[in-house]
Amino acid sequence: MSDEAFEWVKEDSVRVARRQQGFSVTELLDLSEPARELLIEITRREPVTLATLATALKRTLIDVETQLSQLVTQGWVDTFEDESGEWVYRARLARDRKRLLPPGIWQVLDERWTVPILRLFPDALREEFSRHFQLRSYEPGATLFRSGTWGERMYIVEAGKIQLLVQNQAGEPFVVQEVGTGGMLGEIAVLLGEQCPYTAQATELAQVWTLDKSELDRFLREHPSVGLAVRHELSRHLRSLGSATEPSQANNPVVVVGKGGGDLARHLAAQTNRSVMLVDLAGDQPETLPNLAYLDGRGMHSRNIAVTIREQVESGAWVVIASSHQMTDQLMRLIGLASVIVDLTHDSAPWLRAVGAERWTAPSTTPLHLARLARKLRRRTVGLVLSGGYARAMAHLGVLDILNRSQVPIDALASCGYGAVWAALYASGRTPEELISAAIQQAHNLRPFGGRLRLGAASRPGLHDARPARSWIQSMVGELGFSDLETPLYLAVADLLGGETVCLKQGPLFSALSACVAAPGLVTPVRYDDRWFVDSVLSDPLPVDILLEERTDILIASSAIPAPGAHLRPSQGGTQPPDLVTGWLGACDAVIHERSLQFLSHLDLVITPDIAEFSDAAFERTQELVERGRQAAEAALPRIQTLLQREE
Repeated sequence: MSDEAFEWVKEDSVRVARRQQGFSVTELLDLSEPARELLIEITRREPVTLATLATALKRTLIDVETQLSQLVTQGWVDTFEDESGEWVYRARLARDRKRLLPPGIWQVLDERWTVPILRLFPDALREEFSRHFQLRSYEPGATLFRSGTWGERMYIVEAGKIQLLVQNQAGEPFVVQEVGTGGMLGEIAVLLGEQCPYTAQATELAQVWTLDKSELDRFLREHPSVGLAVRHELSRHLRSLGSATEPSQANNPVVVVGKGGGDLARHLAAQTNRSVMLVDLAGDQPETLPNLAYLDGRGMHSRNIAVTIREQVESGAWVVIASSHQMTDQLMRLIGLASVIVDLTHDSAPWLRAVGAERWTAPSTTPLHLARLARKLRRRTVGLVLSGGYARAMAHLGVLDILNRSQVPIDALASCGYGAVWAALYASGRTPEELISAAIQQAHNLRPFGGRLRLGAASRPGLHDARPARSWIQSMVGELGFSDLETPLYLAVADLLGGETVCLKQGPLFSALSACVAAPGLVTPVRYDDRWFVDSVLSDPLPVDILLEERTDILIASSAIPAPGAHLRPSQGGTQPPDLVTGWLGACDAVIHERSLQFLSHLDLVITPDIAEFSDAAFERTQELVERGRQAAEAALPRIQTLLQREE
């Protein structure tokens, strides 16, 4: 490495020029802790006023103003007058790279570096430095260093393999990484003067070069340019960390604030073949699983925890950091590493709203909701779309029955027509068996084409008021609202006057379902939120688009929409003309079928019960329709299991 690489140390003019461009991340280490905290707060809020900074940091105005004056003088911070005439501050970090310093960047320094030290040295020093290494042999099972011991020696593997071990919840050793030829061990603990986060153990006869910390410290004191070279390498590596995260690791690591972090880690481990490490900051130890490693971080330095997290993520493992709702220095140093923050505090930790990472919440910490969160982290949430229809929608009950028995998770439901009724009742916690029994017993009341027949003036909004069907729905849902459901539900209805499809996802459930069973022209519409709504069967009979907007990962549909006019064929329908309702529904089949195809390509799987011979008014054939649904779902099960088992 040439002397030019270190010229900026010798010539102050070059240093000044660098400060005019902006500072590198590693130069943050030169600042005192109060100054660094102030600078990070500025980057979070910039442009920011003096008063805001003093409030956020809980310091006096005089203290903050004094510190700011020093940072402005040193070139770390710019100050200018905003549009309102108030003086505000902005950090000058990394402006030459066209990027702002993200909140928590100082935690990146706690992550694991691979520092190829020998390659950084000038040729004249390599030989001298290498003389300080000693070649040692380690028998299989021999321990190089133990977790929790201070870093007194670094290692470079010449031959053989070394395992890095931690203990799982049962106190058994858990392999988190295997290091082979050329791998370096213990360098972070040596360079930072910290404790080792792992136990290193030889799995076969290993030849390892070792360097004592005392020898390294002495060498760096004698050759300060070498220390600068290491610093340059760290800076290069830190910049590379800004690259895009791999899709499979986009939600990893995750910080869980509030009770339930350990259980979430266990659900995650139960769903995946990959290793999962729980970093416990709250005493939230879950039950044992073979692929779940446990690290008690309460007594560890945040730097060591950050080293562990980085290595685990790089090796393909999931990392869950479980913390209480209290804001601690240790948590704040680690929270900057998180891709996602899961807030299980139920708003008892308002400080989380100011954290820059993506924030998720859950209605509760029941196994149902924690398992759903784990699937969301893995990007394997399952959305089920039930098509519209009336009598034919009874087939959806058979589909739900098979999916439920096969323990296929459903994380979101979307539907219209009578599919919406069954989707809503299922989302409320009723079992498919209960719903099938009720549908068979109440088939005579389920026809929406019943109740008072509204004949007479053409101004009538519908032929039927569907009173028996709506009364039965009222008895089933009572005062439930969308927010009371166990599974998120989205219902498609059509604005009778505006013509557009509307998604209902909040408010009273009964009013929404009353609109869903309002067949356009046949059943009276429903006034809901100051608009007149009917079923969306003619505009969006298979509302896949709703779950696409909700970003559900796996989309499955059950479609009870046959080919146009299938049930009216002479071989199946006899010689008598259909009644008014049956004829109207049959005439709409072509439009419904065409509309159902618009988002079909976005589905991962479509379950299609064989119900072509059934009229959409044939409620008396409910039991047959349910059985057709069961048959179709059973045939689709192998493909569904393949979708669920595919690793993210």
